[in-house]
Amino acid sequence: LTESAREIERVRDQSTELASQDLVPILTDVARRTEHEYPAATIDIDAPESAVGLTLPRIETAFSELLENAAKHGGKAPSVEVDVTVDAEGITVRIADDGPGLPDVEREALASGAEDPLAHGNGLGLWLAYWIATSLEARLEVVDTEQGTTVELVFPRPDA
Repeated sequence: LTESAREIERVRDQSTELASQDLVPILTDVARRTEHEYPAATIDIDAPESAVGLTLPRIETAFSELLENAAKHGGKAPSVEVDVTVDAEGITVRIADDGPGLPDVEREALASGAEDPLAHGNGLGLWLAYWIATSLEARLEVVDTEQGTTVELVFPRPDA
């Protein structure tokens, strides 16, 4: 919690002017670091050669939080799938794990965009990723699946 709180403080005052950036090398780098930190985890990325979206460098922190959560909350040998697609809507990054799934209280807090003393999450990592995504005009949603947790981020394209 302390580390996530420090990261929130660090990125809070950074630039807000979005710029074109290729998300694929950022995801690849974060995935390799996460696999190094969680050696039992396997992270597979299915992405085009390039996926340029409007974002800022702090997106690396959001990707790191999401991939770390997926690796940390999976089973004995967590399997994480990252799919990147480019279409007219924008750049979609979908991160799916094979863990027990996101608790309902976490899902409800993200869906409402607010926490309170009776409905709150267990950590700041997912909230940090949510806050970063929304500050970058991206959309972060938890997608309903039958197993594990799937988080989808949609970034605007520079030409849209």
